[in-house]
Amino acid sequence: MIKAKIAIIIYSNPDYLPSVNRAISILSNQFEVVVITRNQDNRYSVYGPGIEYFQLGKPATAVGKQSQHQLLRIMEYLSFIVRARHIVKSRSCKFVYSYDIHGYLAAYFCCRIAGRLPLLYHNLDIYFANKRNILSIIFRSLELYLIRRADAVVFCNRSRLKYFKDKAILPKNLFIVMNTPLKINDLPENKLREVLIRNGFSGGERAVFYQGTIDEQHYLPQIIRSIKFWPADSVLVICGIVSAGFQECFTREVESSEFKNRILVLPYLPHPQLKFYTVGASLGIALYNQNTEDVNMRFMSGASNKIFEYISLGVPVLANDSEDFRNMLDSSAAYFTKSYSEEDIGNSINLALSDASGLQRKKLLSREAHLLKLNYEYQFAGVLSYIKSIYKI
Repeated sequence: MIKAKIAIIIYSNPDYLPSVNRAISILSNQFEVVVITRNQDNRYSVYGPGIEYFQLGKPATAVGKQSQHQLLRIMEYLSFIVRARHIVKSRSCKFVYSYDIHGYLAAYFCCRIAGRLPLLYHNLDIYFANKRNILSIIFRSLELYLIRRADAVVFCNRSRLKYFKDKAILPKNLFIVMNTPLKINDLPENKLREVLIRNGFSGGERAVFYQGTIDEQHYLPQIIRSIKFWPADSVLVICGIVSAGFQECFTREVESSEFKNRILVLPYLPHPQLKFYTVGASLGIALYNQNTEDVNMRFMSGASNKIFEYISLGVPVLANDSEDFRNMLDSSAAYFTKSYSEEDIGNSINLALSDASGLQRKKLLSREAHLLKLNYEYQFAGVLSYIKSIYKI
C-alpha cells in the first residue's frame, strides 16, 4: 500500500526544536514524510526509512543570519519558497505541516502556488516585530493576517492560544500540544556518575541539574549563589549554551563562588545525548523570568522542553510557582518556588533534597505522569487524528 505524502516545512534547523523531530517520528509511521528545512548549522538527527530530507540554500549559521543584509535575507527567503514549492509539487505531497512564522508563510505561498493543499501551522514561538526592522514588521503583520487561512493551528498552551485569539482571527481547528518528549518506556544508561568521578567528585553526590540556555532570564546567577543553602553532599551540574553577552558574567559567577568545587559545567551536548546525563540527577531546575515583556518567557508552561524531559526520566523539577505551571504539573511531579532570590531557590532545593522519601515519591510520580499523558504520542494524538481524517484513514 502506497502511503500518502506530507511535507514538513521549517525555516531553521529542526535539531534546535525537539518537538519537530518528535512529530516527524510519529507522522512517518503513517505517512511518507518530506522534510524541507533551511541549510543552517550542523545536523545530527538521523531519520529512518520513509523520510526524505532537503536542506535548501547555502550553508548558514544562526549567528550569521542575524548580521545578513536585509535584501540578501529577502532574496534567500524567496529562493527557499520557490525551491520548497517545487519539492512539494514534484513529490506529490497532499498535506503541508509548517513550523513558526517563516516556515508557515513559506508553506502558505507553497500551498497556494502548488494548488490548494491542506495547511497546518504549528506555532512554537511568538514572533516579535522589531520597530527598527521593517522586514520583521512585515512578517509579523502577514502572520496575524494569514493565520486565519491555515486549516488548523497548534499551540503549546492555552495562554499562547489566547494571546493570538486577542490579536487575530483563528481558524476553526485549534489544538494544544505541549512540548513533551516521545514516550520513554525504559530509562537510559546513567552516564552522569562516570562524568562526576572523572571530574574529581566521588560519584555519590546528589546532582541538581540545569540544562538549556545559560543566562539571567533563567536565574543562573541566583541558582549558583543558592548552593550555600543546599545539603553538603549536593552538586550543581550545568549543561547548555551560554547566551550572547552572558559569558563573562557566567564565568565570574562560577569562578568567584565559594562553592565552585561543587559546580560542574559540562560541554555542550547534542540534544539526543542529554538524557544519559539528566537521568542521573536528583532534581532538575527550570525557572523562567515571567516579569518580562517577552511573551514567550511569560507563557512557558507547555513550551518548556526541559521540564518535560526531566519528568520523563523520573527527575522531579523545581519550577515557577504560577497558576499555569501548577495546572500543568501539579505538586505530584514538581516543586515550586514563588521567589527567585538565591535564598528562596536554595531553601526550595534544600527542602526537596532533605526529604528522601518525598523525593523518591515524586520520582515515581514523574515517571507515571510521563507514561500516562506527558508524552508526545498522547499530546499529538488529536493532531494525528485530524490529519488522518483528511486522508480518510
